[in-house]
Amino acid sequence: MKKFTFLLLMVLAVSTVFAQPNSQFIEKTEQTQNALQPLIEASNLLLKQSEAKNYLMGENKLLLKNALATQKLDSAVYMEREPGETEWKYVWKEEYHWDASQQTSTWIENEWDETSGSFFVSSQTITEFNNEGTIEVIYSYYRFEPGDDLLLEGRMEPVYDNSGRLESIKYYASEDDGETWFLEMEVFYSYNNSGQLIETVYWTLEDEELLQSMRLTYSYNEAGERTMSQTYYMMEGEEILFAETQNEYDNSGRLTSETDWSLNYTTFQLTKSSRITTEYNATGEVSVEIYYDWDDVNEVWLEVEKDEYSYTATNMSDVLYLSTFFMYDFMGFVELTEFDGKAVAEIAGYTWVDDDWLHAENQVFYYSSINASNVELTENNDFAVFPNPATDNAIFTWSNDHQQLMLEIFKVDGAKMLERRISSGQNIQLKNLESGIYLYHIKTENETLFSGKLVKQ
Repeated sequence: MKKFTFLLLMVLAVSTVFAQPNSQFIEKTEQTQNALQPLIEASNLLLKQSEAKNYLMGENKLLLKNALATQKLDSAVYMEREPGETEWKYVWKEEYHWDASQQTSTWIENEWDETSGSFFVSSQTITEFNNEGTIEVIYSYYRFEPGDDLLLEGRMEPVYDNSGRLESIKYYASEDDGETWFLEMEVFYSYNNSGQLIETVYWTLEDEELLQSMRLTYSYNEAGERTMSQTYYMMEGEEILFAETQNEYDNSGRLTSETDWSLNYTTFQLTKSSRITTEYNATGEVSVEIYYDWDDVNEVWLEVEKDEYSYTATNMSDVLYLSTFFMYDFMGFVELTEFDGKAVAEIAGYTWVDDDWLHAENQVFYYSSINASNVELTENNDFAVFPNPATDNAIFTWSNDHQQLMLEIFKVDGAKMLERRISSGQNIQLKNLESGIYLYHIKTENETLFSGKLVKQ
């Protein structure tokens, strides 16, 4: 079962069919994987943000989704049971705590402690955003045992290009709970002329020097679908192709299979290792994902696990997930699609045992309502808009040094309905606007200072 969290970008499975593997090489690759894991997870998160913004920001639809959401994801709980057992046992729980702008400010992962019979916080991620809703810093806290202190150990700072795409991430580590930091890893991203990610390069600290340790490349078909990704490791100054993932799609552009190839340590050739196939229901949502392992002896795919999805009645477009980074990546999609389909209610995980599917895992998602007429995208003591909801007029006030700022008001479909320079406290006529929910921006020539939702009655 896929874990609903900041997943790794790839699964670097190693073939188990080798006779005399190079132990030094294996140890080196494992060390590299472990060292890169925090940065890979952050990279995944930030890439989703970057892709989402580039996909939707044409008419501010990304912020409109924030403004118009009626529900938010609060938590996900994962349970499992052994063959023959009927009672479910907790394994982990994830919690998402939202700030006033309805973006995730804190993500908490809890692990189940059998001794106390309760969850304990094993890690915590805190995100800080700028006025555009873009992540500026990610802080990571860890605790390995229930009685240990939750310590600040990681800080990630993304850099974006002029178009809002993720350009690089710097990962700083701390060994004294954030008192001092040192640069431990850095990752760089390259894009083609269509804005698609084509290369990711990871650099890690070795002997007080940043050296290239891993490189990922991505290929696309004419329809813009990602068809292949390849992972290279640097070993003793030589780049080695370590893993490859091949994707297939149906005529509707939906991902139908992902096949992983990994390095055989004996032949040093890529061999098939695992595969995921995806099925869809009549309304287009993922219904079943089946996981396979490659049987190298008989040269066949063996079913090992499957996930069955069930959904709520709520549209996915009405729900906030993880700072609007959506569920597409977590559900196996490699390209962003429209905000269609329903919100996931439960994922039932099955294991193939004795020629039958055994229901062994369960992941349940919990949502809560958002008060649509009271949510503001920016909470700032120096800014106010009233009345809200409004009828024919609204007043925007701020207490900074700007005598005049630009006001923009957008409809749900992204159409700009009003654009004008205003002064603080100025009465703005809304008679020409139909009843509904609108998004406003208060901005200078260079940046958005305040943004939020305006309800017209």
